[in-house]
Formats: sequence, C-alpha cells, structure tokens
Amino acid sequence: MNNLAKTKYNLPAQQPTDKLKAAISAPGDESYVLERTRVCLKAFFDPGMSDQDRASLLDEFARALRNVPRWAVARGFDAWMRTRTRRPSPAEINIEAQKAIREFTDELAHRRRMEAPDEPPRQRADQEAAERIMMQAGFTPKRLDAVRQAPMARTMDEAVARSEAPPRLHWSETADPDGPEMRALRRARDENRIVQEARAQQRIARSGSSWGDEASDDGYAA
Repeated sequence: MNNLAKTKYNLPAQQPTDKLKAAISAPGDESYVLERTRVCLKAFFDPGMSDQDRASLLDEFARALRNVPRWAVARGFDAWMRTRTRRPSPAEINIEAQKAIREFTDELAHRRRMEAPDEPPRQRADQEAAERIMMQAGFTPKRLDAVRQAPMARTMDEAVARSEAPPRLHWSETADPDGPEMRALRRARDENRIVQEARAQQRIARSGSSWGDEASDDGYAA
C-alpha cells in the first residue's frame, strides 16, 4: 500500500477490483498521521501556539485519522496543501480523505451494476390476463362497481354494503301531491328568482318556436 500514499495516484477505474477492495479495507497508520500532521503544522506555522497546544493538536489528528487507510490520509493532506492557505482541522483532513475513499467505493458500485444480469423483458398482460389477475386479487366487477359507487367507504365490505342497499327516495317522491309539504315546495319554487328566470326563458323559447312554425306554414319562411 505504500505506493498508494505517493503523490501520483492511479485512477480507480484503472485498477482491478481486488486492489480497490484491498485499498478500502487497508488499515490506518497512526505514525504516518503524526508525521503528516507535523509537516502540515510547519507549513502553516503559528508562532503563538505553545508546545502543549501543538501536542494536543497532534493527538486530535491521530484520534480522528488513525483508522483511515494510509493512502487516503495522504490524499487528504496532499489535497489540502495544494489548495489551502491556512491550517486545517482534523475533521477537514478527514473529509478530504473520505472523498478519496468514495472514488473507490463509487467505482466498485459501478462495476457491480455493470456485472448484474439484465432483467428479462416484461411482457404486457393482455385484457384477459389482466382481468384474471384482478379476479385472483379479489377485485371482481361487483367490487369495482361498489368502489365507484362509494368512493369514500373505509373498507371494501362497507363499499359493497352501500352499493347493495336499496336507493333512498327523496321525500318529494313519496309525499302527497296535494299535501301541505308539496304546496309549500311549489310556492317556494314560484318565489325563487332563478326559477322565475328559467321559466321566462322557457316561455320565450316556446313562443319563438311557435312563431317559426306559423311563419313556415304561411310561406314566410324558407
């Protein structure tokens, strides 16, 4: 694995699968983490940092990166040294290292997808087969009709019960035509403005039709 920690890296797509897996599961190297951290701290030297603070910071880097593969730690520090102008935190180097590892895991996932057998083409069921499948699932024509008639039913049994119940008649269908209820209903309709306008339109339409018939009989219409 030492060659993976060098500045020159092989692209994951150029490496065999077994090497990718070995790189991902490679052990960490705490001594290498401390070595790279010391170099990094020298590059971003802080004259105000005490020896005790520097030792504590080295310990933080070691704890954050001791289980990260050595080559990924190298990638993390190298990426930071090339592009940044301040001292990193252990978390920031770990983020860069995980980016490098993700290149390998993404390549392995891509290869697994490419190696997976193609799914057989799905055949579209004809009408007969579709009806048979629906019947086997319990969706008989009777039940489907029940769902259409009672879309708000909470269960299939409730929908079927509603669809089989006798139709509920409006009270006006059974009331006495000359009874007080019907007289009140007719009076309310006569006083309703919308009903009055509709009746007027009907009278106009009937009178126009009658005039047209008479004109036609008299020979005034073509």
